[in-house]
Amino acid sequence: MKKIVVNFLILTLFLFIYATGVFALAYKCETEHFIVYYQKGVDLLDVAYNINIGPSFQFDSPDSSYFKSPRVAFETSLEHLFDEVSDILDMHIYSYKGKLKIYVDKRNLKAALENTFGYNIRFESIYHHGSNTIYISQEGISPGILAHEIAHAIMNHFFVVMPPVKIQEILSGYVEYNIKKKLRGNK
Repeated sequence: MKKIVVNFLILTLFLFIYATGVFALAYKCETEHFIVYYQKGVDLLDVAYNINIGPSFQFDSPDSSYFKSPRVAFETSLEHLFDEVSDILDMHIYSYKGKLKIYVDKRNLKAALENTFGYNIRFESIYHHGSNTIYISQEGISPGILAHEIAHAIMNHFFVVMPPVKIQEILSGYVEYNIKKKLRGNK
C-alpha cells in the first residue's frame, strides 16, 4: 500500500512538472492596452511581422522603432492593430486593458485551453470574456484572426447589454474582412 501511494505521488509530481513546462507562459510584456504573456520559443519579431497591417513596418529606416528590439516591434504592431480595430468598429475604449496569451504552436494552445477550461476547444484563437483574455498561437496568428478576437474584446467592454452571439460574430467577421481587405490594398 505504501509503495502505491509513493508511486502515485511521484507520478502526480511528474505530471505537474510536465504540465507546467508545457503550458507555462514564461515571459511577459505590457502595452497600452494589453498585458501579454508568451511561451518560451515565441519569436516576437515574427509575431510583429505577422500581425503588422501598416506601412510602418520597414527594416530599412534607421529611425524605425523596429530596429530597437523585437519586443518594441511587437508592441508597436499590436497597438496599431488595436487602434485599427477600434476605428473599424467606431468603438474607442481608451481605458481598455486586456490580456493576450501567445503559445508557440496550436498543440500547446489546445492543451492550455483544455487545461484552463476543462474541455476540448477547437479554435485557432478565442477570446474569453470572464478573464478578459485572448488566447492564440504564434503558428496560427494573422492580422485578421487577432483583429477578430480584439473586436470581441472591444465589444465586450463597449456594450452595457451584450448583443447576441451571432451579432458579435458578424461584427468581428466584418473587422476581419476589413483588415484582410486593407492588407490586399497594401500589396
